[in-house]
Amino acid sequence: MQTLTWFWGLIVAEKGLIKYPVRFLKKSNKSNFSFEYFIFPALCSIFNIFYPKSENKFFKLLYYIMHSGIITDFEVMME
Repeated sequence: MQTLTWFWGLIVAEKGLIKYPVRFLKKSNKSNFSFEYFIFPALCSIFNIFYPKSENKFFKLLYYIMHSGIITDFEVMME
C-alpha cells in the first residue's frame, strides 16, 4: 500500500489537486510525509485486521465504502 499511496499521492500533490498547509521535508516534494508513510498504511492495516471475511457481499461492500469514506474524511481534515 505504501508504494501505491506514495506514487498516486505524489502525482496528486505535484499537480496541485491537493495542498497540505503543514508539511515536513518541504524542499523534497509537495506530498504529506506523515499521511503517506504512517497514517495511510496504519489505516490499511486496520482495514485488514477487521475485514469481515465471513459476511455476505453486501456487508463487505459497506465495509469498503465506510473505510474509504473515513480515509477521505481524515485526509480532507488534514488538508
